[in-house]
Amino acid sequence: MLGALVFILLFVFDWATLHEWGRIKQASFASAAIIGGFAQFKVVSAGTILPFIPSVPWIAWGLIIVFGALTGFSLFVDIPFRKTYASKDINRDGLVTTGTYALSRHPGVLWFILFEIGVVLLARRDLALYFALLLVVLDVLHVTMQDLVFFPRMFPQYKQYQQQTPFLIPTRASIRECFETLFPLRSPP
Repeated sequence: MLGALVFILLFVFDWATLHEWGRIKQASFASAAIIGGFAQFKVVSAGTILPFIPSVPWIAWGLIIVFGALTGFSLFVDIPFRKTYASKDINRDGLVTTGTYALSRHPGVLWFILFEIGVVLLARRDLALYFALLLVVLDVLHVTMQDLVFFPRMFPQYKQYQQQTPFLIPTRASIRECFETLFPLRSPP
């Protein structure tokens, strides 16, 4: 139930952003982050051990650290935190199409899926598996709603971005564009 509440709060965040309801925007985002973190923490030790999942803590921790960091980078560095989450107004000029957002329109979903695989491998519990599946499905539904309803109304150039960049699954061209914008080659002087 807490997982579903997180995505309801994220929907409220998007709605409040669209209507420039600053306090609701800020409160819903902060609440979603706190509740999501708490729920994630609770499921790693609850439920029945799944014997068919091997115990590979070094792989699990690797996935959690790498893809947790990539999630943080995509959501809080690649797009400016203050203008996106803390500001009361829509940053209509703030559509980011470079970096990880050249890879796909919602790279956080990719990182989140791999992060959740790490959590399931670490916990090896049925509740962690069910929770991860629920969160991934809700995350895909959430970004689909963002892509179809919210972002085209927030960003005038979003339609063009939709045509240039894949929704979730990167292509060879989008991978190349991501690396070129993250690590631009400088020509010699």
